[in-house]
Amino acid sequence: MEDNGGIPYDKPKKESVSVAWQAILCVILPFYWIYALYRIKRVGKGVLVYLGTLVGGIGVAYVFSSLEGSDMIVGISVIIALYGGGIVLLLFIVKWTMDWNEKLNEFNP
Repeated sequence: MEDNGGIPYDKPKKESVSVAWQAILCVILPFYWIYALYRIKRVGKGVLVYLGTLVGGIGVAYVFSSLEGSDMIVGISVIIALYGGGIVLLLFIVKWTMDWNEKLNEFNP
């Protein structure tokens, strides 16, 4: 544990991370993706990717909401935004985890 301005925290260890387990646990456990990103030091970028896809999906829902009788389309658009954001984020987590492991293997042959 380190003390950083009165807030104790553990730094992520610089060790290889299982891509398969990262992906499986992100699908099964809600919000595990935050810990998965923490382990590979990509929390900020991951949150931006998720929020970007979420805002984009909600923007599409807003455009469709101006149409007559579009309640179902808006609901479907929001659901697609939520799950689509998760799927896009999962793809980024897999890519970034592979990059993380590759970078560690370069420095620790």
